[in-house]
Amino acid sequence: VELLSSTSVDVQASAVTAIGNLSAGKAFRKHLVTAGVAPKMLGVIRQAGVHAEVLLPNALAALHNCSLIAEVMEAVTTDCVASLLLPYVTAKCNFKPSRLLVRRAAAILAKGAARNRAITTMMLSDNGGALRSVAQIFEAEVVHLRSGVQHEEDVVDPTCEEEDELENYDNEEAEGGGLLDSSLRLLTACSREESGARVICDAGSLPFLVQLLNSPIAKTNLHGNSALCIADCAKEPRCLAVLAVQPVVPALLDLAHHKTGQVQKNSAIALARLAKNPHCLQAIRDNHGIEILARSMPKMNM
Repeated sequence: VELLSSTSVDVQASAVTAIGNLSAGKAFRKHLVTAGVAPKMLGVIRQAGVHAEVLLPNALAALHNCSLIAEVMEAVTTDCVASLLLPYVTAKCNFKPSRLLVRRAAAILAKGAARNRAITTMMLSDNGGALRSVAQIFEAEVVHLRSGVQHEEDVVDPTCEEEDELENYDNEEAEGGGLLDSSLRLLTACSREESGARVICDAGSLPFLVQLLNSPIAKTNLHGNSALCIADCAKEPRCLAVLAVQPVVPALLDLAHHKTGQVQKNSAIALARLAKNPHCLQAIRDNHGIEILARSMPKMNM
């Protein structure tokens, strides 16, 4: 950890790589945190400059892993850290960041956006420019998911132990998510604001949310966060009109009927909001949605 303060980029890079690998093991995280890894790594991020591609991917992996410890989570989910990472996600830095750097920056940024409203406010500033960039990433990732081909760097990633964060989940699950998961969580965090829902709509992301909802190969957390994002967007009239012409109701009813926990609850909430549109309400009735929801409500304590 002390080597992170070295004036040699080579030494820093070696230290960052070692810590990134160690942080993937639960037994080492507490020791790294006790040794002060969080402030040291944040210092590396602030001062990376032209060496960002060399230093940041593993630095962010280490912070992501160590954020399973509360004090590190608090340190990395500030608007200050978000302001350092957002240029890499939105390609507003002075070089074209690698997909690996974008993915790892987005993972930390998504943690912050889910917990710190100041970060979503930052993303919605300047007419939602940052959110529009994230929406483009999300849409491209959905297209890639449907192609059935994994990105090469997503196949094996030993230095970054991903854990999915489904909004409003009682517990965070360790399944893995990647850039699609992080970009979706950023959209979901911003959709809580009406202005965020409008940006998502204007960016053309609503059909892609529905595509993800209908994807049989998407993981449970992706279905759950898609449902939640749709539920929040459906509160905005223009979003509701766009969603009404999408094949969204059958997919949500399937989740409400066959899933459990927060995925089921998010789907039910989305259906309740979509029901304010006559077309969606009729689709719910035609697909026996009233009966499905009536059977599911007691399980959800709703």
